Amino acid sequence: MTRARAVREVFGSETGRTSARTTGRVEVVGRVSGRRSWSDAEKLEILAEAFRPGVRVRDVIARREVS
Repeated sequence: MTRARAVREVFGSETGRTSARTTGRVEVVGRVSGRRSWSDAEKLEILAEAFRPGVRVRDVIARREVS
């Protein structure tokens, strides 16, 4: 599903305006804010995983929610 189609299904148009047929509630859940405290063991684990042959670093950081 494209983003535009998803927006139309939720809001009724691409502009984000709600329509009369839109009912219910939309809940947006975000990440926990603030800084994390990674232990040395966690840092080493993430680095070891990220630099294994055939593994993409960006997949590891996305999975671990590292920015």
